[in-house]
Amino acid sequence: MDQQDTSFTVEAFATLWQEEQNDRPEQEKFWNFRSTRYNQHVKRTKEDPNWDKLYAWLSDLGGIQPSFNVLDIGCGPGKFAVNFAKRDHAVTALDISEGMLEKAKANSSEAGVAQQIQFIHAPWEQLTPADLGSDGFDLVFASKTPGISSLEAIAKMNQVSRHGCFYSNFVYKRNPLQNRLRSLLGLPEKTYREGDAVYATFNVLWLEGYYPALQYLERDWEIEWQLDEAIEYFTLYFEAEQEHPLSADQQNRLQSALQQDAAQHQGVVLEQVQSKLAWMYWNVKR
Repeated sequence: MDQQDTSFTVEAFATLWQEEQNDRPEQEKFWNFRSTRYNQHVKRTKEDPNWDKLYAWLSDLGGIQPSFNVLDIGCGPGKFAVNFAKRDHAVTALDISEGMLEKAKANSSEAGVAQQIQFIHAPWEQLTPADLGSDGFDLVFASKTPGISSLEAIAKMNQVSRHGCFYSNFVYKRNPLQNRLRSLLGLPEKTYREGDAVYATFNVLWLEGYYPALQYLERDWEIEWQLDEAIEYFTLYFEAEQEHPLSADQQNRLQSALQQDAAQHQGVVLEQVQSKLAWMYWNVKR
């Protein structure tokens, strides 16, 4: 590689991954609202075959072993935290949303593993290693969480890991309804592409000599929203993204567009998403 080439430097990839840093209260408000519907989805997919596939993949890589403890960043309603605990791992699970943590605690009790999980209500970006009150974690795990929104957040994962780290995010996520609404409301395009986080993380880890393993999965899903629920959801989503309330005109346009969508789908708003997901695991240097 040319010594003068600045296209492949840590600084260049850090610039590429310029994910929006949303206001914490607005972000927490959005995820509190999202917690009930998201938890319902988790409960419907208790026997998710991808969990067994993920656990086997991590085991084959040496990323999870019987005695390992786990830090789950952005645990949501506890899907992964509970599954790790059911395999006899001690888990520390954190999330920015009190609503998500309430669901996670209830799910851990229902599964009989509440004693194996410590829950922390805090944003990852504001925590220090000392705040976690531990000498580190064998596996630091972060799956599709907005808490990992920069290379600094990835670096902190390395700092608190004794053995290895897992990071998962979208390579792409196509959501025609969301894009149409954003355009209709006159809101700016996102300043980063969905895949930039994975691309930047992989390349920086590679440059630093970590050589992460990668696995890709296709994931498509469909959500049927009741009209009132859709109006509230997309209002909160765009307000959290923009960090200010929608105007009265924007609210009217949003409501009208969703009403038209519901009229075309037997009274429900249909949100269809196509995506490719990346799993990434690497051993830390100690």
